[in-house]
Amino acid sequence: MKIKNNILSVFILSVFLLTSCATTVKTTVKRPAELDLNGANSISVLPIQTQQYSSVLGVLDDVYNILSFFTEYDDYDPEEKIAEYATTKLTQTLLSNNYFEVVSPTAVEVALKNGTRAPTDVYLTGYITSFYSDIKREVDADTISKTNSEGNVVTKKIYKDYYKREVGFTLVLEIIEASTNKIIGRQSEKISETSYRYENKNDVPTSLEMIDDDIDRFLKKFLNKIQPYNVTKTLKLKKDSSKSQAMKDAKNYAKDGNLIKAKDKYLEIFLETGLFEAGYNAALLYQALGDLDEAELLMNRIYNETGSSEVLDALADIRKEKEYSRKLQEQTELREIMR
Repeated sequence: MKIKNNILSVFILSVFLLTSCATTVKTTVKRPAELDLNGANSISVLPIQTQQYSSVLGVLDDVYNILSFFTEYDDYDPEEKIAEYATTKLTQTLLSNNYFEVVSPTAVEVALKNGTRAPTDVYLTGYITSFYSDIKREVDADTISKTNSEGNVVTKKIYKDYYKREVGFTLVLEIIEASTNKIIGRQSEKISETSYRYENKNDVPTSLEMIDDDIDRFLKKFLNKIQPYNVTKTLKLKKDSSKSQAMKDAKNYAKDGNLIKAKDKYLEIFLETGLFEAGYNAALLYQALGDLDEAELLMNRIYNETGSSEVLDALADIRKEKEYSRKLQEQTELREIMR
């Protein structure tokens, strides 16, 4: 099956940077979800559980227990504040990405209570373990020396209190298939931070203030497992060794961001002269434009003619992109079937 590169490679934006040695093109490329969710189109984010609840519930694949046991988060409990933050952040991110239909936990609970099918394909939930958050007091001693009225040196120790917070826990996230109630994906992250020292205990940051960025990074990493995501690639064009005007023109097209003209010019030069740099750059620009089939054909021709290990690496990268594209296409088609 011919890969639909216009849909899948998605080299969305190209920015050309001129350095003293070479021109590079940065492209944003869409990657497929890393976890196979069997064509899931809808998802429901269930409350992240704290140690207190997860220890009572045991295995968190009993979705109805998660929903019926949970009431609301305690704003005064640092662990529950973190669980609430993670739950809210997951929900907001999924809504903004618009890849899944996000189903409310309330709708899920009502359906399960009535004995009907859950109105979602998968659940996203999780729990916190090994949580601690403590403020530590440290005492520093400074020795001060003074000369008294009698001319004697007197030393005195001054003690000063400092306070810092230490917080840590493991956050576990799970994907549960709604039709089978089985966990089909799980990932955990150990998170810990220590604050600066403060003279005033009231100035010590809260647990959530210290670790919200760590949570955000982990959630982003986890969401990349279940939905397509973008990465930035940098493709480095070959420096011209011929010093010809035609190669300068092609380079200028590239500098101006005109990918198609640059690719056409490099290809024309290669077909007329067989210049290695021209063919290599044309193949990379095919790749940047998302035409991976043509990129592979041209780069493979150059490799057969040169046997260059550098060209072989570039060819392997193009083939890797084609594999990503194939997988993304499969995921897209399966989701259409499952709608």
